[in-house]
Amino acid sequence: MPDAPEKRMRRSRLLVPAAENLSGLERDATWILVALRRLLRRSQRPLDTAWEWIHLFDQLLESVRRINEAKDHPPAMVCPLVPVRMPVEVAGWPEPNEPIPVEYEDRDLGAIDNRRLVGRVAEVLLNNIALYRSAAANAVHEGQRQGSDAPLMTADQYALKAQSLARCALRGVDLDALAQAVAAEAESSRTGSGALNTEGEARTEVVFPSDKLAIVSNGRTRSEIRGERQVWVFRRVVEAAGRDVAWSDLREADITRAGELLLARGFDAPTPRSATEIESFRRMGRRIRNALGKLGHHWLQNGQSARWDSQA
Repeated sequence: MPDAPEKRMRRSRLLVPAAENLSGLERDATWILVALRRLLRRSQRPLDTAWEWIHLFDQLLESVRRINEAKDHPPAMVCPLVPVRMPVEVAGWPEPNEPIPVEYEDRDLGAIDNRRLVGRVAEVLLNNIALYRSAAANAVHEGQRQGSDAPLMTADQYALKAQSLARCALRGVDLDALAQAVAAEAESSRTGSGALNTEGEARTEVVFPSDKLAIVSNGRTRSEIRGERQVWVFRRVVEAAGRDVAWSDLREADITRAGELLLARGFDAPTPRSATEIESFRRMGRRIRNALGKLGHHWLQNGQSARWDSQA
C-alpha cells in the first residue's frame, strides 16, 4: 500500500548543520554542499531519499538565489576552480513519457570562486530535476483530489526519476574538493587574506610585449599568456574595456584576420589558422583563464561571450 500523500509531501526532516560561525555567501555554499552530500548517501530506502530531493528543492533554490545575489562578497582569490563535468542542458521539451536525454561535457559555469561555483552547480542540478519535481508534486495533489492510489504511485516514479537525474548531474562533481576549497575561501574571507580591491592594493596591469606574449600582474602576482592565437583573443577581450565580447564576433574577426594575413603574405604562403567553431574560442578562453592562475577571476566567460574586468 503506498504511503499517505501527507507523508510524501511533508516538510523535509533532513538535518543540515547551520554553520553558525559563517555568514552570507559561505553559509549558503556550505549548506548546499552538506545537503548534497547527505542526499547522495544510499543508507536509507531509495524512495525516501527520492522524496528528500523533492522536499529540499525550494530550500536549495533559495540558497542558490542568495549566492547569486551576494554582490558584497569579493572574489576569494585563494583556490583555483574545481573542475566540473556536468550534463548539457537539453534544448526543447521531451515528448510525453519520454526520458530527458543526458550528455556530458566539461562545464565552464562562469563562477569567479568556489563558493559561487557551488551555487552554479546547484543551479544546473535544479534545472535538470525541475520538470520531474514539479510532476511529482502535481501527481500527489491529483491523488489527494481523486482519493486514488494510481497518481500517488506515478508521483513516486517521478520522484525516483528526479533523484536519478540529480545523481547523474553530480557524477562529475568532486564535492569533497569543492568543500575543501570553500572552507579555505571562507577562512580567507574571515581573515581578510584573500580579499580583493581593498584600499591601497596594487592595480592589475596587462602588458603585451609581443604578439605571442601577454603579461598580467598585480603586486607580486604575475601570470603569462603565450601563443599567438591565445594572445590575440586575450588582447581583443582586454581592449574591449569591460564590455562583453561575443564568441561569434571573435570567430568572424578571426576569419577576417586570416584573410588579411593571406593577402599580405601571398597565396603561396601557408594558409593562416582560423577557427570555424565557436566552441574553439570557449576552450581557448578556459586555457587563458588557467594560464592566468590566481588572476583568473578577472577573466569572465560564459557560453556566449567573454569579458575582462580588471576591478573584479
